[in-house]
Amino acid sequence: MHVKEEEIFTVLEGQYEFYKDGIWVPMVNGRAILSSRNTYHAFRNVGSAPGHMMLATIGGGIDDYFRAISGLTLPQDKERLTEISDHCGYHYLPSALFRSQSLFVLKSHQDLLSRVMSHTV
Repeated sequence: MHVKEEEIFTVLEGQYEFYKDGIWVPMVNGRAILSSRNTYHAFRNVGSAPGHMMLATIGGGIDDYFRAISGLTLPQDKERLTEISDHCGYHYLPSALFRSQSLFVLKSHQDLLSRVMSHTV
């Protein structure tokens, strides 16, 4: 959950699902999905090949968050992830559903940050 910004996700290529309102829904290439502030969300590639997604944020700070978590490794750095996330206004679902997904969500954010920093998104 993001406290400070909203996000807009658009699949450019590939097959993705988006977690919103407690369920995973297929994403349609070219159609944007808005994730409002204070809502839990996630995305995952469900295809057999890598995909490409465009992300836009309304409100600032997500780039600083990605930089701060980019060197973390889960599960070893879970406490540090929680500390940084709380400070920056990001919260992860504690439910059993996301225990296995939380590594994916963090990895997705790390991959996205590395591409943003190298301008390959």
